[in-house]
Amino acid sequence: MIDTIVLRIQGYEKYKHIVNQIEALNKNTYVKKFIHEDLQNISKTSLFYADTGRILDVSMRSSIHIPSSHYDISVLPNKGRDFIEFNFSIPKYYHSTNVLQFVDQYDLSASHTFDKLQGILSRFFNEYFTSPPDWNDVEVNRIDLCYNQIFLSKADALRYLDQQRNLNIDYARSDVNKFGMYGDTTVMYKTDNYSFKVYHKGTEFKKNDYPKLIKNNPKGLDVQHLMDTADKILRYELTARKGLLNYIFKQKVKDDENTIFNHHFGEIGKLKNKKRNDLVRTAKTAIYTSTSSKADIFIHKTIDNKSFSFHLDSPWERLDSKASDLLDCYSLCFNKELFCHLHSFFWKKVERYQLGVKMSIVEIHDKIKQNQKDVEIRNELYGRKDKKDQTGLLLTLATLSQYTDVSDLKGILPKATYYRYVKKLQELGIPKHSPDIAVMPPALDYDMYFFYFGKYHHTFN
Repeated sequence: MIDTIVLRIQGYEKYKHIVNQIEALNKNTYVKKFIHEDLQNISKTSLFYADTGRILDVSMRSSIHIPSSHYDISVLPNKGRDFIEFNFSIPKYYHSTNVLQFVDQYDLSASHTFDKLQGILSRFFNEYFTSPPDWNDVEVNRIDLCYNQIFLSKADALRYLDQQRNLNIDYARSDVNKFGMYGDTTVMYKTDNYSFKVYHKGTEFKKNDYPKLIKNNPKGLDVQHLMDTADKILRYELTARKGLLNYIFKQKVKDDENTIFNHHFGEIGKLKNKKRNDLVRTAKTAIYTSTSSKADIFIHKTIDNKSFSFHLDSPWERLDSKASDLLDCYSLCFNKELFCHLHSFFWKKVERYQLGVKMSIVEIHDKIKQNQKDVEIRNELYGRKDKKDQTGLLLTLATLSQYTDVSDLKGILPKATYYRYVKKLQELGIPKHSPDIAVMPPALDYDMYFFYFGKYHHTFN
């Protein structure tokens, strides 16, 4: 369910001991790459280009090796931007591969998955660092949710993916999305706030994890079985960035009366109306305190316009926090409510990319005949004189719609006839072009997943 997560520990100097520990773990290979970031000021760790005047920060990228896996966790200490970034795949950290998913076969709920996530992050920080960071300082900069849909064969999976490309074109609002086919085995839909992609897992696994597991397989996974099954998998993956988290928070969480945030927001509303008891010199009316003004700004401007960050913990998550202290706190909590709404957002995307099975001519004919019977009943009951459409032409158009876009007939049929029959197809629930294919889509559940991979799972918190 959860794949990659990018965490940023805010406060480079505050957590310099973590950088030192990582450096000690990788004495010989600490500096692996140089990452350049824009800087506002020149420092001794910056590069200055005289011809362009550009200033670039030089940051060191390192990694933490997981002894029980072939996998390394990427670490980027960034002094210029004052954070230490950890980028890693939860399934790879736990299972050595993300063909296996971060799910519990006895409880697949979003709530339980969130509890499991908190448990594994706590385990990670306590296992690798003598002094773990305060969760108030750990930002969830990005999180990926995923699902593996297992088909009967590789051919079925690839055929299904090819038709999903047409769905991507229909849903796209920009040219970037309309041509979101990356190679032969990936369909991607991109926005500023998130990206959603569907790809053939076998192709990706063969290129990345498969050769690494062949060389180093400490968990004793059946690598060939993983490869054979991955070839039958279409992988759905949502990359959620801060923009999407803000959108979901403001649309779903902010106004939920059952959340702690809503309680604090109500307390801030009370501050807005609080007036000073004393009068300023000879003024006849009381004036707002600075706290009251800030509360007014927060309610009417900040909450709608500010881009908040989301941390593993936050003062907003504690009932004993003072409302006045929260006015300058722009780090909200990546909590269970937010995750559950993100979980729902992901599954709606997955469902949107599902195809049906093409209708047969007999099924289309039966649907048309049923519609004609309905017309006869309405005419008899209400004294109407609605005409029945010609079965032959309607059947032809409906059958064509299963294989091509009948919009191409606009210049062949009379204009009025074309639009009348398109409207009739809509009434029958048959689109002008059906993306459905002759491949039965697997159910959106985990039954087949646990059939293939159940032996690698056990319950843990």
